[in-house]
Amino acid sequence: MNAPHESVEALRQRRARPLSPSDTPLVWLVAAAVVGLLVGHGGAGAALAPMTWAIVGLVLLGVWAVAWRRGGEAWSAALLLASAACVAAGWTSANQRLFPDDDLGRYAQRLGEPVAIEAIAIDSPTQYAAPEPSPYRAIPANARWVTPVRVVALRDSARWRPIRGRCLVSVVGDAAAVERGDRLRVYGQLRRPSPALNPGQWDAADTARRDRRLAGVWTNHAAAVEVLDRRSAVVAPASLFARVRGAAQRALEDHLSPRSAALANAMLLGVSGGVPDELVEAFRRSGAVHTLVVSGLHVGIVASLGAVAALVGLVSRRGGLLLGVALAIAYAALVGADPPALRATAMVLVLAVAAYTGRASLAVNGLAAAALFVFVIGPGEWLALGTQVSFLATAVLLAFGVAWAKWAYRERPPLERLVARTRPLPQRAMRRVAGVAITTAAASAAVLLVAGPLLAERFHLLTPGAVLAAPLIALTLPTTLYAGGLLCVVDVLLLAAPDMVRTTATALPALVCEGSLNALAEGVSRVADTPWSWTAAAGMGEWRLAMLYAWLAGAGAAGLYARGVWPAWWRMGLVGVAIGFLPTLLPNEQDALHAEVIAVGHGCATLLQAPDGTTVLVDAGSLGGPDRAADVIARALWARGVTRLDAVVVSHPDVDHFNALPGLMERFPIGAVWCSHRMFDSVIDDADRSAPAALWRLLRSAGVPVRELQSGDRIRLGRGAGDDSGDDAGDSITITVLHPDDLGVIGSDNANSLVLGVEHAGRRLLLAGDLESPGLEQVLSQEPYDCDVLLAPHHGSPRSNPPGFARWSTPEWVVISSGGPTTASADDYRAEGVKVLNTFQRGAVSVRMDDSGARVAGFLPLQASDR
Repeated sequence: MNAPHESVEALRQRRARPLSPSDTPLVWLVAAAVVGLLVGHGGAGAALAPMTWAIVGLVLLGVWAVAWRRGGEAWSAALLLASAACVAAGWTSANQRLFPDDDLGRYAQRLGEPVAIEAIAIDSPTQYAAPEPSPYRAIPANARWVTPVRVVALRDSARWRPIRGRCLVSVVGDAAAVERGDRLRVYGQLRRPSPALNPGQWDAADTARRDRRLAGVWTNHAAAVEVLDRRSAVVAPASLFARVRGAAQRALEDHLSPRSAALANAMLLGVSGGVPDELVEAFRRSGAVHTLVVSGLHVGIVASLGAVAALVGLVSRRGGLLLGVALAIAYAALVGADPPALRATAMVLVLAVAAYTGRASLAVNGLAAAALFVFVIGPGEWLALGTQVSFLATAVLLAFGVAWAKWAYRERPPLERLVARTRPLPQRAMRRVAGVAITTAAASAAVLLVAGPLLAERFHLLTPGAVLAAPLIALTLPTTLYAGGLLCVVDVLLLAAPDMVRTTATALPALVCEGSLNALAEGVSRVADTPWSWTAAAGMGEWRLAMLYAWLAGAGAAGLYARGVWPAWWRMGLVGVAIGFLPTLLPNEQDALHAEVIAVGHGCATLLQAPDGTTVLVDAGSLGGPDRAADVIARALWARGVTRLDAVVVSHPDVDHFNALPGLMERFPIGAVWCSHRMFDSVIDDADRSAPAALWRLLRSAGVPVRELQSGDRIRLGRGAGDDSGDDAGDSITITVLHPDDLGVIGSDNANSLVLGVEHAGRRLLLAGDLESPGLEQVLSQEPYDCDVLLAPHHGSPRSNPPGFARWSTPEWVVISSGGPTTASADDYRAEGVKVLNTFQRGAVSVRMDDSGARVAGFLPLQASDR
């Protein structure tokens, strides 16, 4: 006899009841693993060996077994979670610290050294297009391709030595015909990934280590990569999927326009790099950049084909769920089975099980199970921003779905239901479409509210325009995936058919896919061009961000287990907001000049902060790309709490001293630009495409005033700021222009570089720009300028006469802003009794000057060469 069905009211009451902790054991395991991850990655426990953590975990597990047998549920649960935390800490530490003795990375240095390796391609190459030409780019950039490899041999003199390790091979030029499983021989430069050199900067070395890579190989010649053996010809699951993906990529390129093919390859197959930079920037600013990579959204859309099949009656509900899971697994294998795809597939699997059973506790446990699966395959994935945002978004959407379901299926008055049923069909359809659009926008807003602070802290970008882009993505992305997938399937199946047959069969899906991609690109570009759709953001700061997400975690726990504590928890949140932002309301009582020489490679950027918060940036550029230079400098400024630049000084018209300025103007309000009379020509015609001319037009269009400086000018910053010929007083700082005069010298731009003396509390900082002869001799002929800290002229070049300049300025410290070690000039300064710091070795160099003296420190720890 069948059991009676549960009444609707009883069902509502059961779903309204909060869960107990025993209903969600995997959630607590994830919490314990998070603690272990933090301890094993960077906490004090990182000093312990992974085996030590494993032993401690096993001991605690044994104690748990005893406590569990004796019936102490609370104690046994605590011991089990402590054991899980220890195991997680050991696994995290082992993943980041234990590498083979013969790993290729053990031979790598930050400066490139010649190397010859043999390796197995882990995946097909990713092509990156050349950046758009720019007058602000000192060195033209070319297209390049990158492929991950597993190293098997290293050339050692005349023999090949077996070796292990993973690395990325980066080659200038168009992608070679390399496929997964091919054995390659590569000649290039072996380098170790650079650590973060500035506060707030992305740490390439830490990211690579989390991915089990300690080195990379770069080469500027495509001929330096030779395919030795086509092992991909062997039919293996991984190679088979790689070949299918290659065929699908060629199908998209054959039947779509170049821009649409690049977008389709990124969205369908995870083959990034071919999308134009300006379009990537539009997706980023509109909050739609997640559509350009294969994420949980893409896998979910593919899996939803199972639900569609069940809806139209092709399969049963159970069959639809099984079909969806099978499609998700196949799709993950097709795009390379990388961690994001595996993560999304695991989430689809567990959420499908939750949908089948209809149990909320299983949905929460399922999400936790997916998180644990990701942690097991690679604990470093939890530290990746994509993983964090993915799980945050999924959790928010689950909560949003529950709230929306309660509202959508609420009891409505009979008259309201009757009116809804009697509306005309077109009106009902329009209301249904509007409802879907509003629901999609509301879900996007919910995700943005929760994940926005994390994105602002990492990307320094807030994108309220994502709410507008969400309905467009909800319409075009599934269309693109379905039409593009059908196009690939038909083209691959008809590979041996005549071209006319293939073209005819793929015409409709190609047309639909092209139209969908064009609509998405156009809509995203329009959203990005809307003034309020995005804004640069400094972020909350690490500790405020930690407080926010700790509170959100508590709010989630209260929603699951104890909904009665919601009012008290909200009041606690308001108190936390007050505590978090109280320091910003307190007056700044410091009486010190803070200066920071930002590490930008071969270039220069020095931040000056007066005691009252007035900020001046002296130079802003690098020989590298202007976008990267602007990003590095902006992150360093935000990390120091800078949200406005009162002035930017450009010492001379070399792009490595100002090419970041256009990017900084997008992120910070700039009060003025100060420069010498040699910076801009007196007349700039429209045909002048030089970098100074482009900057002049940009400053004029933005309404940023430009002031020319010359020797003898004195500018006071801080309280009572303004031009002043007297000594600096109180907590102000004085900038004195030492060179050039109104005539300058006959010579290069470097010879006419601005030389600034910065003074506060009787202490001096000397900023010499790129000064060299004959301007160098003119400065040395003046009265000596005794200083505490000197920013070495011309990045420490020997042409700047290090011994003579050191004797003239008598600094205690010399800072060299350079992209290399500059050993010779550093030795010259040390010979004069000066302590030297190089930004290449020590990262950003901070200087604090007050009545007690000048204190200088590097961002990175002291190295033996600096002692």
